[in-house]
Amino acid sequence: MIDTSRRLTFTTAAGLLLHDVRLATADELDDFDRQRLFGAEPSSPTLARCRCGWTRKADDLITVAGIHLQRDPGLPVHHVGGHSAIGSRSRNADSYGSAVDDTTGIAAFAVADGIGNQPDAAKAAAVAVTTALPAALEAPDNPAVVGMLAARDALQCHDLVYDGDTVMVLAVSRPAVPGRGITWDLAWTGDCEGWLLDDNELTPLTFPHTKGQALRESGYPESVAARHDNVVLTTVGTADPATLGTSTVTTDRGRLALTSDGVGKALTHSELHETLSEITDPRECAEFLVGFGVDRPRADNATALVIDTHRR
Repeated sequence: MIDTSRRLTFTTAAGLLLHDVRLATADELDDFDRQRLFGAEPSSPTLARCRCGWTRKADDLITVAGIHLQRDPGLPVHHVGGHSAIGSRSRNADSYGSAVDDTTGIAAFAVADGIGNQPDAAKAAAVAVTTALPAALEAPDNPAVVGMLAARDALQCHDLVYDGDTVMVLAVSRPAVPGRGITWDLAWTGDCEGWLLDDNELTPLTFPHTKGQALRESGYPESVAARHDNVVLTTVGTADPATLGTSTVTTDRGRLALTSDGVGKALTHSELHETLSEITDPRECAEFLVGFGVDRPRADNATALVIDTHRR
Protein backbone atom coordinates (compact mmCIF):
# COMPACT_ATOMS: atom_id res chain seq x y z
CA MET A 1 0.00 0.00 0.00
CA ILE A 2 1.27 3.46 -0.85
CA ASP A 3 2.46 5.64 2.02
CA THR A 4 0.34 8.75 1.46
CA SER A 5 2.26 10.69 4.09
CA ARG A 6 5.20 10.86 1.69
CA ARG A 7 6.16 14.04 -0.13
CA LEU A 8 8.63 14.47 -2.96
CA THR A 9 10.07 17.96 -3.31
CA PHE A 10 12.49 19.88 -5.51
CA THR A 11 14.13 23.05 -4.17
CA THR A 12 16.34 25.36 -6.22
CA ALA A 13 19.81 26.44 -5.13
CA ALA A 14 18.28 29.79 -4.21
CA GLY A 15 15.91 28.08 -1.78
CA LEU A 16 12.70 28.22 -3.87
CA LEU A 17 10.44 25.20 -3.35
CA LEU A 18 9.76 24.64 -7.05
CA HIS A 19 7.87 21.33 -6.84
CA ASP A 20 6.05 19.73 -3.92
CA VAL A 21 4.38 16.44 -4.85
CA ARG A 22 1.94 14.94 -2.36
CA LEU A 23 0.44 11.49 -2.63
CA ALA A 24 -3.16 10.72 -1.75
CA THR A 25 -5.79 8.02 -2.03
CA ALA A 26 -9.26 8.58 -3.42
CA ASP A 27 -10.70 7.65 -0.02
CA GLU A 28 -9.04 10.73 1.48
CA LEU A 29 -10.93 13.09 -0.84
CA ASP A 30 -14.29 14.65 -0.03
CA ASP A 31 -17.15 14.32 -2.51
CA PHE A 32 -16.43 17.70 -4.13
CA ASP A 33 -12.74 16.99 -4.77
CA ARG A 34 -13.45 13.45 -5.94
CA GLN A 35 -15.90 14.71 -8.55
CA ARG A 36 -13.76 17.63 -9.74
CA LEU A 37 -10.65 15.44 -10.12
CA PHE A 38 -12.28 12.46 -11.80
CA GLY A 39 -15.38 13.88 -13.53
CA ALA A 40 -17.37 11.05 -15.11
CA GLU A 41 -14.50 8.56 -14.77
CA PRO A 42 -14.23 6.00 -11.95
CA SER A 43 -12.08 7.19 -9.07
CA SER A 44 -8.46 6.05 -9.24
CA PRO A 45 -7.23 4.45 -6.01
CA THR A 46 -4.22 6.76 -5.80
CA LEU A 47 -3.14 10.08 -7.22
CA ALA A 48 -0.29 12.58 -6.97
CA ARG A 49 -0.63 16.37 -6.99
CA CYS A 50 2.09 19.01 -7.19
CA ARG A 51 1.91 22.68 -6.32
CA CYS A 52 2.70 23.45 -9.98
CA GLY A 53 -0.68 22.09 -11.11
CA TRP A 54 0.62 18.68 -12.25
CA THR A 55 -1.61 15.73 -11.35
CA ARG A 56 -1.37 12.05 -12.17
CA LYS A 57 -3.45 8.99 -11.47
CA ALA A 58 -1.28 5.87 -11.64
CA ASP A 59 -0.31 2.70 -9.80
CA ASP A 60 3.41 3.44 -9.47
CA LEU A 61 3.11 7.00 -8.22
CA ILE A 62 6.54 7.18 -6.62
CA THR A 63 8.20 6.51 -9.98
CA VAL A 64 5.84 8.85 -11.84
CA ALA A 65 6.39 11.64 -9.33
CA GLY A 66 10.15 11.17 -9.52
CA ILE A 67 10.05 11.61 -13.29
CA HIS A 68 8.04 14.80 -12.81
CA LEU A 69 10.72 16.26 -10.54
CA GLN A 70 13.37 15.53 -13.19
CA ARG A 71 11.61 17.48 -15.95
CA ASP A 72 13.56 19.92 -18.14
CA PRO A 73 14.72 22.70 -15.77
CA GLY A 74 14.37 25.23 -18.58
CA LEU A 75 10.59 24.88 -18.67
CA PRO A 76 8.46 27.38 -16.75
CA VAL A 77 6.87 26.27 -13.49
CA HIS A 78 3.55 27.55 -12.20
CA HIS A 79 2.62 27.66 -8.53
CA VAL A 80 -1.11 27.18 -8.21
CA GLY A 81 -3.64 27.78 -5.46
CA GLY A 82 -7.26 26.75 -5.80
CA HIS A 83 -10.25 26.94 -3.49
CA SER A 84 -14.03 26.60 -3.68
CA ALA A 85 -16.91 27.09 -1.24
CA ILE A 86 -20.61 26.30 -1.36
CA GLY A 87 -21.88 29.68 -0.13
CA SER A 88 -25.57 29.62 0.77
CA ARG A 89 -26.53 27.13 -1.95
CA SER A 90 -27.66 23.54 -1.30
CA ARG A 91 -24.79 22.10 -3.37
CA ASN A 92 -21.51 23.27 -4.84
CA ALA A 93 -21.87 23.15 -8.63
CA ASP A 94 -18.49 24.79 -9.30
CA SER A 95 -15.36 22.90 -10.30
CA TYR A 96 -11.72 23.67 -11.06
CA GLY A 97 -8.56 21.87 -12.10
CA SER A 98 -5.13 21.97 -13.70
CA ALA A 99 -2.89 19.82 -15.89
CA VAL A 100 0.75 20.04 -16.94
CA ASP A 101 2.71 18.38 -19.76
CA ASP A 102 6.24 17.76 -18.49
CA THR A 103 7.58 17.26 -22.02
CA THR A 104 6.34 20.45 -23.67
CA GLY A 105 5.89 22.66 -20.61
CA ILE A 106 2.33 23.49 -21.67
CA ALA A 107 -0.07 23.86 -18.73
CA ALA A 108 -3.85 24.24 -18.59
CA PHE A 109 -6.14 25.61 -15.88
CA ALA A 110 -9.92 25.84 -15.70
CA VAL A 111 -12.77 27.05 -13.51
CA ALA A 112 -16.34 25.98 -14.30
CA ASP A 113 -19.70 26.98 -12.84
CA GLY A 114 -22.61 24.58 -13.27
CA ILE A 115 -25.76 26.40 -14.31
CA GLY A 116 -28.49 27.04 -11.77
CA ASN A 117 -30.15 24.24 -9.84
CA GLN A 118 -30.30 21.75 -12.68
CA PRO A 119 -29.83 18.21 -11.35
CA ASP A 120 -26.53 17.50 -13.08
CA ALA A 121 -25.02 20.99 -12.98
CA ALA A 122 -22.20 19.96 -10.64
CA LYS A 123 -21.38 16.90 -12.73
CA ALA A 124 -21.41 18.99 -15.91
CA ALA A 125 -18.88 21.41 -14.42
CA ALA A 126 -16.59 18.57 -13.34
CA VAL A 127 -16.82 16.75 -16.68
CA ALA A 128 -16.12 19.98 -18.57
CA VAL A 129 -12.95 20.64 -16.56
CA THR A 130 -11.58 17.08 -16.62
CA THR A 131 -12.18 16.85 -20.38
CA ALA A 132 -10.92 20.29 -21.39
CA LEU A 133 -7.57 20.11 -19.60
CA PRO A 134 -6.01 17.07 -21.34
CA ALA A 135 -7.52 18.06 -24.69
CA ALA A 136 -5.86 21.48 -24.43
CA LEU A 137 -2.46 19.94 -23.64
CA GLU A 138 -2.64 17.76 -26.75
CA ALA A 139 -3.89 20.42 -29.19
CA PRO A 140 -1.43 21.43 -31.94
CA ASP A 141 -3.05 24.87 -32.28
CA ASN A 142 -5.64 27.02 -30.48
CA PRO A 143 -5.41 24.89 -27.32
CA ALA A 144 -8.00 26.77 -25.27
CA VAL A 145 -10.61 26.58 -28.03
CA VAL A 146 -9.84 22.90 -28.65
CA GLY A 147 -10.23 22.19 -24.93
CA MET A 148 -13.54 24.02 -24.75
CA LEU A 149 -14.96 22.19 -27.76
CA ALA A 150 -13.81 18.84 -26.36
CA ALA A 151 -15.69 19.69 -23.17
CA ARG A 152 -18.78 20.52 -25.22
CA ASP A 153 -18.63 17.13 -26.93
CA ALA A 154 -18.23 15.38 -23.57
CA LEU A 155 -21.28 17.10 -22.10
CA GLN A 156 -23.34 16.14 -25.11
CA CYS A 157 -22.05 12.55 -24.94
CA HIS A 158 -23.03 12.27 -21.26
CA ASP A 159 -26.42 13.99 -21.76
CA LEU A 160 -25.35 16.87 -19.53
CA VAL A 161 -26.61 19.78 -21.62
CA TYR A 162 -30.33 20.01 -20.87
CA ASP A 163 -30.26 18.62 -17.32
CA GLY A 164 -26.89 20.12 -16.51
CA ASP A 165 -24.59 22.34 -18.57
CA THR A 166 -22.02 24.78 -17.28
CA VAL A 167 -20.01 27.87 -18.08
CA MET A 168 -16.22 27.81 -17.93
CA VAL A 169 -13.00 29.74 -18.38
CA LEU A 170 -9.97 27.81 -19.66
CA ALA A 171 -6.43 29.22 -19.71
CA VAL A 172 -3.47 27.51 -21.40
CA SER A 173 0.15 28.64 -21.00
CA ARG A 174 2.80 28.10 -23.63
CA PRO A 175 6.52 28.30 -22.74
CA ALA A 176 8.49 31.36 -23.63
CA VAL A 177 10.25 31.71 -26.96
CA PRO A 178 13.44 33.81 -27.30
CA GLY A 179 12.65 37.45 -26.72
CA ARG A 180 9.13 36.82 -25.40
CA GLY A 181 7.51 35.72 -22.16
CA ILE A 182 4.87 33.14 -21.32
CA THR A 183 1.88 33.22 -23.67
CA TRP A 184 -1.58 32.62 -22.23
CA ASP A 185 -4.46 31.53 -24.47
CA LEU A 186 -7.93 31.85 -22.94
CA ALA A 187 -11.38 30.68 -24.00
CA TRP A 188 -14.57 31.13 -22.03
CA THR A 189 -18.33 30.93 -21.99
CA GLY A 190 -20.79 32.68 -19.71
CA ASP A 191 -19.63 34.70 -16.72
CA CYS A 192 -16.51 32.92 -15.47
CA GLU A 193 -13.62 35.39 -15.47
CA GLY A 194 -9.88 35.63 -16.09
CA TRP A 195 -7.57 38.37 -14.81
CA LEU A 196 -3.87 39.17 -15.21
CA LEU A 197 -1.88 41.07 -12.59
CA ASP A 198 1.33 42.29 -14.22
CA ASP A 199 3.58 45.18 -13.13
CA ASN A 200 0.94 46.04 -10.50
CA GLU A 201 -1.70 46.52 -13.20
CA LEU A 202 -4.82 44.34 -13.14
CA THR A 203 -6.23 43.61 -16.60
CA PRO A 204 -9.45 41.68 -17.35
CA LEU A 205 -8.83 38.98 -19.95
CA THR A 206 -12.52 38.07 -20.34
CA PHE A 207 -15.85 39.85 -20.45
CA PRO A 208 -19.22 38.44 -19.37
CA HIS A 209 -21.36 36.64 -21.92
CA THR A 210 -24.55 37.65 -20.12
CA LYS A 211 -27.79 39.37 -21.00
CA GLY A 212 -26.88 42.09 -18.52
CA GLN A 213 -23.62 42.87 -20.30
CA ALA A 214 -25.38 42.86 -23.68
CA LEU A 215 -27.90 45.40 -22.33
CA ARG A 216 -25.08 47.63 -21.05
CA GLU A 217 -23.40 47.58 -24.45
CA SER A 218 -26.74 48.52 -26.03
CA GLY A 219 -27.01 51.59 -23.83
CA TYR A 220 -29.48 50.43 -21.19
CA PRO A 221 -29.05 51.95 -17.71
CA GLU A 222 -27.20 49.97 -15.07
CA SER A 223 -30.37 49.61 -13.00
CA VAL A 224 -31.90 47.61 -15.85
CA ALA A 225 -28.80 45.70 -16.97
CA ALA A 226 -27.87 44.51 -13.47
CA ARG A 227 -31.15 42.61 -13.15
CA HIS A 228 -30.07 40.38 -16.04
CA ASP A 229 -26.49 39.61 -15.03
CA ASN A 230 -27.46 36.09 -13.99
CA VAL A 231 -28.64 35.16 -17.50
CA VAL A 232 -25.76 33.65 -19.49
CA LEU A 233 -25.79 33.75 -23.29
CA THR A 234 -23.12 31.11 -23.99
CA THR A 235 -22.44 27.77 -22.30
CA VAL A 236 -20.01 24.88 -22.67
CA GLY A 237 -22.73 22.48 -23.80
CA THR A 238 -23.72 24.75 -26.68
CA ALA A 239 -20.24 26.13 -27.41
CA ASP A 240 -19.56 27.29 -30.95
CA PRO A 241 -16.22 28.61 -32.24
CA ALA A 242 -18.05 31.65 -33.60
CA THR A 243 -19.41 32.68 -30.18
CA LEU A 244 -16.65 31.56 -27.82
CA GLY A 245 -14.82 34.30 -26.00
CA THR A 246 -11.07 34.18 -26.69
CA SER A 247 -8.04 36.25 -25.75
CA THR A 248 -4.25 35.95 -25.81
CA VAL A 249 -1.66 37.73 -23.69
CA THR A 250 2.10 37.44 -23.17
CA THR A 251 3.78 38.16 -19.84
CA ASP A 252 7.07 37.45 -18.10
CA ARG A 253 5.96 36.68 -14.55
CA GLY A 254 2.41 37.95 -14.21
CA ARG A 255 -0.14 36.41 -11.84
CA LEU A 256 -3.24 34.90 -13.47
CA ALA A 257 -6.55 34.51 -11.63
CA LEU A 258 -9.56 32.51 -12.82
CA THR A 259 -12.85 32.86 -10.94
CA SER A 260 -16.47 31.85 -11.00
CA ASP A 261 -19.05 34.62 -10.75
CA GLY A 262 -19.42 33.97 -7.03
CA VAL A 263 -16.05 35.71 -6.68
CA GLY A 264 -16.11 38.02 -9.70
CA LYS A 265 -19.43 39.64 -8.84
CA ALA A 266 -18.62 39.95 -5.14
CA LEU A 267 -15.38 41.94 -5.43
CA THR A 268 -14.81 45.33 -6.98
CA HIS A 269 -11.88 45.83 -9.34
CA SER A 270 -9.91 47.58 -6.60
CA GLU A 271 -10.63 44.83 -4.05
CA LEU A 272 -9.51 42.17 -6.50
CA HIS A 273 -6.37 44.16 -7.34
CA GLU A 274 -5.51 44.64 -3.67
CA THR A 275 -5.98 40.95 -2.84
CA LEU A 276 -3.97 39.65 -5.79
CA SER A 277 -1.21 42.18 -5.11
CA GLU A 278 -0.82 41.74 -1.36
CA ILE A 279 -1.32 38.01 -0.66
CA THR A 280 1.78 36.37 -2.09
CA ASP A 281 0.95 32.69 -1.51
CA PRO A 282 -1.41 31.59 -4.34
CA ARG A 283 -3.39 29.15 -2.19
CA GLU A 284 -3.92 31.69 0.58
CA CYS A 285 -4.90 34.24 -2.05
CA ALA A 286 -7.48 31.89 -3.59
CA GLU A 287 -8.90 31.11 -0.15
CA PHE A 288 -9.21 34.81 0.66
CA LEU A 289 -10.95 35.56 -2.65
CA VAL A 290 -13.45 32.76 -2.09
CA GLY A 291 -13.99 33.79 1.53
CA PHE A 292 -14.77 37.30 0.34
CA GLY A 293 -17.22 35.86 -2.19
CA VAL A 294 -19.25 33.80 0.28
CA ASP A 295 -19.24 36.39 3.07
CA ARG A 296 -22.51 37.98 2.00
CA PRO A 297 -26.24 37.19 2.15
CA ARG A 298 -27.50 34.62 -0.36
CA ALA A 299 -23.95 33.91 -1.49
CA ASP A 300 -23.42 31.88 -4.65
CA ASN A 301 -20.85 29.10 -4.99
CA ALA A 302 -17.44 30.75 -5.19
CA THR A 303 -14.25 29.38 -6.78
CA ALA A 304 -10.83 30.84 -7.53
CA LEU A 305 -7.60 29.62 -9.10
CA VAL A 306 -4.50 31.78 -8.62
CA ILE A 307 -1.48 30.96 -10.81
CA ASP A 308 2.03 32.36 -10.44
CA THR A 309 4.77 31.73 -13.00
CA HIS A 310 8.39 30.98 -12.11
CA ARG A 311 11.08 30.95 -14.77
CA ARG A 312 14.57 29.77 -13.90
